[in-house]
Amino acid sequence: MPLKKITKADEKRMTKDWQELFPELSIYKNMRLLNRLGPLLVGICLEKDSGNYAYNPIFHVHNLCRGFTTVSLTLAMQIKNYHLMLSWHEKKYKELAERIRNDMQIIPFKGPVYLSTIINAYKTYIATTNIPFQIHLYEDIILISAWCGSTKEVERSLKYAQDDICNWPEYVKEKIGGFDKWFMDIKMKAQDVESLRSISEKQIEELKVANLPVREIILD
Repeated sequence: MPLKKITKADEKRMTKDWQELFPELSIYKNMRLLNRLGPLLVGICLEKDSGNYAYNPIFHVHNLCRGFTTVSLTLAMQIKNYHLMLSWHEKKYKELAERIRNDMQIIPFKGPVYLSTIINAYKTYIATTNIPFQIHLYEDIILISAWCGSTKEVERSLKYAQDDICNWPEYVKEKIGGFDKWFMDIKMKAQDVESLRSISEKQIEELKVANLPVREIILD
């Protein structure tokens, strides 16, 4: 018996099923659930496989402080080497939702969140990911801290990035234009809080996320 492909109607139904389990998230579009936490989008992407026969739920965030044409899958956390076939959705999606909630939700979906919780989530991801040298992760924690107005956390994050990136291989540092140039550029961006908030507001408009639930980041 041939496998059944996921249709638009299936996507709509499955997205609704997941949203009922995570009411703190809103349906952004089919297979995407999000809310907004300060300058971050936080949520779940039900990512389909290449054949359109199955999907895998992914926890992720997206930083609105950088211009981007789509909602990215930053800090992506998923069940490795696993895809849920369409025919098994009803039997298995609640179990997968619990695994997302308990094992992969490194930033809470509900309520206000401390800035330190977000920073620690990024640092944990950096320390455990098998994809090294992701410069945007360091940029995120610096820019998010700046957007929140925490000069103390900006300085800490700059020092953290400096200590890590200085030890990267030279060929990697060359790809970002050299460490010194990158460091000066990100430091200048962090100092221009007004510009960061303007970029964030423009991203909210361009990505059409203005109607998502909004939560607050709390300074420690």
